Amino acid sequence: YAFLELAATGVPASSETAAYLRNLAAQQLPSGNWRPAGGRPPQEFSDVTATALSIRAVQLYGCKSPEWPSDCRTPIRRAQSWLLSVEPSSTEGATFHLLGLLWAGRAPKSLHNRVRKLALQQRRDGGWAQLPTLPSDAYATGQVLYALHEAGALRVSDPAVRN
Repeated sequence: YAFLELAATGVPASSETAAYLRNLAAQQLPSGNWRPAGGRPPQEFSDVTATALSIRAVQLYGCKSPEWPSDCRTPIRRAQSWLLSVEPSSTEGATFHLLGLLWAGRAPKSLHNRVRKLALQQRRDGGWAQLPTLPSDAYATGQVLYALHEAGALRVSDPAVRN
C-alpha cells in the first residue's frame, strides 16, 4: 500500500524507494507469491492481495529505478504464474486477483471469465459483499467497481454502477 500511496502522490523512483523495494522483493516466496504483513481482514489477510500489491510496487518503482536489476519483470512473471494457479475465496481476493493480473500485464480480454464471475456477484441491493454469507458493504462494492472499471468492463453509465 505504501508504494501505491507514493505513486499516487507523485513521488519518483529514488535510491530510497529502491532500498524499500529490494526488501519487498526479498520477501517473495519461491512459489511467486508474497505473504501479507498482518492478519487484519480483509486488507491484510490474503496472499492474493499482498501479491497483487507487490506486483504493482515492482511495476511502479522497480522498473523505473536505475538501481533495480535490469530484469525487473522476473518477480512480476513469477507472481503472475502464482496468481494464475490460485482461486480467490473472497471478494477482496477476487478484486486483487483481477487487478494483480492486469498489473502484471495480462490483457483484459484474457480475463473475461474472471470479470464476468465478479460482476455476477452483485446483489439485488446493488452492492457486493466480502463473503457470500455477509451483507453487501461499501468497501467490497467500491473495490469491485474499481477492478471492473480497470479491466475495461464497466462504465459509469452501466446499470451495475447505477444500482
